[in-house]
Amino acid sequence: MLGTSDYGDVADDPAIWVDKTDPARSLVIGTNKDPSRGGLYIFDLQGKILDSTTAGQEYNNVDLRYDFRLGGQLVDLVGATNRETNSIDFFAVDPTSRELNPVGSVPTGLSNIYGFTMGHTADGKYYGFVSTKDGTVRQFELEDSSSRVGGNAVRTFDVGSGWVEGMVADDQTGALYLAEENVGIWKYGADPAS
Repeated sequence: MLGTSDYGDVADDPAIWVDKTDPARSLVIGTNKDPSRGGLYIFDLQGKILDSTTAGQEYNNVDLRYDFRLGGQLVDLVGATNRETNSIDFFAVDPTSRELNPVGSVPTGLSNIYGFTMGHTADGKYYGFVSTKDGTVRQFELEDSSSRVGGNAVRTFDVGSGWVEGMVADDQTGALYLAEENVGIWKYGADPAS
């Protein structure tokens, strides 16, 4: 069992980073929403805490994508919604030390951000999707901005009357699935032109 040692609804929405050279060294990266000790927690596959970014940040959802080009190198990119700053904070996984290195932050221009996922399309573009409790979803195209992750808003839409948190992008089919709580699951295209 994984845990952050804090009480209440603090551990949330993890992502699994798979070590391509040694799958036994893979990681579970999850959030700790405790306002005073929050951050991202890195666990091994046995549930042991290896590291954390305990900076008092209120991270809520986390996702990752492999092989993002940053500073002339391919990195495995982790992103998380930061509810304190209403931004998406990004980290690169160091495959040797299995630590997260901060590589940028993208302000969303939204209030009360909540859910988050990332996607990668066949044409090589990477996207971040962030939602709010009122059903707004904003999509950012992610890019290398002087060896830091930057993002440009390319689409904003409203799912409906309800709160959207759970999201996942299917990179193979180009579909984006959004869970509107107490309503249902919506399917959109991940391409901002869809």
